[in-house]
Amino acid sequence: MGRFKITSFSIPFVLLFINSIQSSHGLSVSCMIDYDNGGAPAVYESQECPRWVLSNGSLQNQNIKNCQFATLQGRREYQEDRVVCNLDMKLPLLKNNSLLDFEEDTVGIVAVFDGHGGKEASEMGSKLLFDYFKVHLVFLSYKLMGMYKGEMPLSDYKANKLGILRESLLKTICDIDLKFTQEAIKNGYFSGSTANVVLLYDGQILVANVGDSKALLMSEEIPSGLWVFCKFPAPGFTLFLGVINK
Repeated sequence: MGRFKITSFSIPFVLLFINSIQSSHGLSVSCMIDYDNGGAPAVYESQECPRWVLSNGSLQNQNIKNCQFATLQGRREYQEDRVVCNLDMKLPLLKNNSLLDFEEDTVGIVAVFDGHGGKEASEMGSKLLFDYFKVHLVFLSYKLMGMYKGEMPLSDYKANKLGILRESLLKTICDIDLKFTQEAIKNGYFSGSTANVVLLYDGQILVANVGDSKALLMSEEIPSGLWVFCKFPAPGFTLFLGVINK
């Protein structure tokens, strides 16, 4: 499976397309331009995107009754690691039968940030993950709408839906890395963090491994699903998709 990519398209057409529909997600032509120029951080900082407001971490650790994790502070004076989990996160995804509308669907997100040299990096990553991911999910979906000009073959639908999830996760991690780098230079931070981020959607899992942290899939049976590894042009970043056989 190759990397999902929103290929080149006519910017004026996409902006005209966006301007012609009623968006319930706070997206306008000027807001899209800011997104193109600066990603998720630019959206939350832009006056052109007033409906996009950071949750300050309130989206994390909701509905955690099915999330099980343990932490160990060890000999350190404070905990440098962060765990976030929401297995019932409601996100706007493209409808099966139309590119002109969204439907609320459930995506599970679990992430472990292994901080080192301080807690600043893991803290920022845990607080921005959900917000940034939602921005990329919505904006990339609208771009896809423009590419297909309102019509998508059913044969392309599932692949594009999973592709948007992959691309949104990749862009989210890159944006968090850039944002923390800026804050670290400004405030003199010397901390960093590795990360494992897992998405669960429609019986499939998507795992992002950043740095030397790794995720293990545990099962009572040896899975027969297909694993496809995709190496992306970001240092220390590997993304792979696995099919869960229930």
